[in-house]
Amino acid sequence: GSTERAKNLTATEVQTITSAGLALFPIFQDGASDDQAYFTSTRGTADGHKAGQAAKRLGFPTNTVIYFAVDADIQAGDISGSATPYFKAVQSSVASYGYQTGIYGTRNVAQTIIAAGFATKAFVSDMSTGYSGNLGFAIPKAWGFDQFSEISIGDFAIDKVATTSSRQTAVKELSPEKYGTSDDLNKVNNVIQSLADGTNIFHLFKGIKVTAAGDIYTVNTLFATITLSVDFEGDISTEGGLAKTTYNINNHKVDFTFDGPVQKVIEQNKLAFDPNSLLAQISAIGGKIEAGDITTTSNISAGDHVLTLQLKSTIEHKGQDNTTYDLGYAITLKIHMHKYNGSTVPVGVSATDVEKYNSNLDTIFKAAKDTAKFALSIENYRSTLLSSVLESLPKAPDPGTVIGYELDATIIFVGILALAIAA
Repeated sequence: GSTERAKNLTATEVQTITSAGLALFPIFQDGASDDQAYFTSTRGTADGHKAGQAAKRLGFPTNTVIYFAVDADIQAGDISGSATPYFKAVQSSVASYGYQTGIYGTRNVAQTIIAAGFATKAFVSDMSTGYSGNLGFAIPKAWGFDQFSEISIGDFAIDKVATTSSRQTAVKELSPEKYGTSDDLNKVNNVIQSLADGTNIFHLFKGIKVTAAGDIYTVNTLFATITLSVDFEGDISTEGGLAKTTYNINNHKVDFTFDGPVQKVIEQNKLAFDPNSLLAQISAIGGKIEAGDITTTSNISAGDHVLTLQLKSTIEHKGQDNTTYDLGYAITLKIHMHKYNGSTVPVGVSATDVEKYNSNLDTIFKAAKDTAKFALSIENYRSTLLSSVLESLPKAPDPGTVIGYELDATIIFVGILALAIAA
């Protein structure tokens, strides 16, 4: 629903909890940890880095135990091929951030991993009485927490967890990491200017210098208003749209996949845009980035057709304790396509082009509830927005206030980026 939000712990929540005199113990869970197939060495390395970076940002002190969840009932004979390589990789990654590895799971899995030297503490899921890993096995000697029952207050479930002052690993004093520093912003500004040197839509922001995360920088054209903003991990918003495309960047190369509805449109209706031209624009952007992703989304908001372009990647951040780690960031462009209501026709654009553009924009608004019609409509007016229009720009964008559209902090553009920067 509209009040739904991510489950990850935030710096604000840390402050609220510790200010009340309470302590925290971190548990990491991401994805299908209730499936044995989840537990691989590759996944362990990735999870260890995610957990270590998150713990740094939230300010957990050195040597804090981070518990990694094993919600699957892994049989004794399968542990060596799943949980063991996973936790070996997790421990290696987590240790590089100065933290200890703990395990949340059944008695048998927990004890096996601790005995192998890949975890120091166990958060035992004794409440899972039907799991084979809890049947006939003693509780690990290095247990820190024992989850043994659950009660409900209304529809709110509360776990009962046993511990002692000598066993518990919770911490009270945290110093959340400060990010979005001048050093962080300089690194992202370098990325933006590298992108602006090309012919993609970022060239409109040549010379811009982002001075604060969350600030909005605006370029006004006759047919569209384009904004740029930068956010760092923890403040990056993501939202779905009427049509969405994700482009994955790996080693400066771009792969792309359409979401289900758009893929169906392509197969059934043969969209009227040149995919090579579209991919060329994405590749020009992705080629500047070693790894990350680009997401383009199309939406209707307050009488505008809004195309959101979000580029997500990472920079190397230097922490308060001088350790370095990857910090996620997002550069977001929002293209607000609106009707042209000027009294004269812009230079280089015919009256027919203007009429066709406005008419097709009306069609887009009407087709917004139908993904197939919507996708076809946005492509049909691609040729009506000419480069000469977008080139009628101020020499440098000005910081301003957000126009009032809160979509993805991703790079949006389902076939319309080509339209917005059409040559």
